[in-house]
Amino acid sequence: CFVPGGDYREFIAARAAEKGDSIAAGVFVGPDGREMGPHQGIANYTIGQRRGLGVAGGEPLYVRKVEAATGQVTLGRKQDLSARGFRAGDFNGFGPEWTLRKCQVQYRYRSAAKPAMVERFPNGEVEVSLLEPGHGIAPGQSAVFYDGNRLIGGARIREVIAPPRAP
Repeated sequence: CFVPGGDYREFIAARAAEKGDSIAAGVFVGPDGREMGPHQGIANYTIGQRRGLGVAGGEPLYVRKVEAATGQVTLGRKQDLSARGFRAGDFNGFGPEWTLRKCQVQYRYRSAAKPAMVERFPNGEVEVSLLEPGHGIAPGQSAVFYDGNRLIGGARIREVIAPPRAP
């Protein structure tokens, strides 16, 4: 949303080219762990993305994980992106003391805030327990906390807490 022209892919490619670099291609891996074909570089994909993947899987697939070290983009079904919460650091809260607090949390641009319980720890980290399942939560993204329309805090997502797998 802060990139001139609104296209972050074009922005990243232009900056890489200015430095004499290119964005390395990689491999898509499907929900079953098998390779599904090449992709155009991890800079082109975000957690939860469905459009523009250029790969067919017989059902709608979403970006589930992006691995910078290997260049691998793991795809999954929508339910594979489901989470019950997340852990975040660099917490900055406003208002009364934060220990355990019910509020609304927004963790994706243009998504609705969801009800959550937020527990703050002395080291400045928080654990966010969503009161309804969340989808597409991504490490590195910001989480913003609200009380109604009033901003009451923010943090950087570090780890997604997935729901337990069915037996």
